[in-house]
Amino acid sequence: MKTFITYLTILVSLFTFSQRGNLTDEQVNNSIATKIMFANIETCVELDEWISEDFSKGIAYLFLQGGIAPVRYHTDKRFERKYKVHLYDFGCIAPNYKCVIEYNNRMFHKLTKQHGDKWLKAIRKDIIGLKEWKKKSSKIIKIDSHIWTIDNDKELLTSVIEGVLTDDSGDNDIGGFECYEYYGEDDKKLKKIVCHDNYSSITLDEYYYYKNEKLIQVTSIEENKDDKTKRTTRLYLLKGEVFHEENSNSDKNKLLLEKAKNYLSQFKESNY
Repeated sequence: MKTFITYLTILVSLFTFSQRGNLTDEQVNNSIATKIMFANIETCVELDEWISEDFSKGIAYLFLQGGIAPVRYHTDKRFERKYKVHLYDFGCIAPNYKCVIEYNNRMFHKLTKQHGDKWLKAIRKDIIGLKEWKKKSSKIIKIDSHIWTIDNDKELLTSVIEGVLTDDSGDNDIGGFECYEYYGEDDKKLKKIVCHDNYSSITLDEYYYYKNEKLIQVTSIEENKDDKTKRTTRLYLLKGEVFHEENSNSDKNKLLLEKAKNYLSQFKESNY
């Protein structure tokens, strides 16, 4: 009996370690690895705040689904150390897959921006959502590469539009906005729009990227000044159609795409 209890204790210890890697129980319990079970299954709106809290503590995950006894390979530790991310196995506990996939997609995006596609050659294949993301990854990486080129092009010309935000009646001021247009000196084509809207309780930063006058990506960051929550929405487009979205819904997509269309039309009217 004593031998059995000792064996069981060792097994439980290995099971726990396989889930949390080199993080303490307290770190895991106070991180998104535990909180994600309680995220809103429709919007996953809490992710931004939880991700920000974890990043401030140097904690980032890639979630995978295992079985009763989660498995760790000898290459896991090397991957975690190199890419500064923890592999977390939910074991037999069924997670909120929508929010887990949303979270993992953001980590895939982060790793790609930092390391290109090198991490893909070393990652475990059982990461939740990886297979589906890889089908889109070549397109996403190509767009991210183009965005990096735009953001680092010091030769782009810039124009600024500023104004006041009013309520629906148009009589009362509720904030202000400023938008920056970035366009080529030679071809005079719009490359990027950056808008900052400042309401009484909300700040909204939006980034619109274009290639050959076609929208290719939108990032929207909305922060509530009162409760300090932040929501990041990201859309990727190909031939005018959204093929990948993060933390969005149909209404949000419609609004962002309509704004992107209007910005491009206004730019053309004032420059052509």
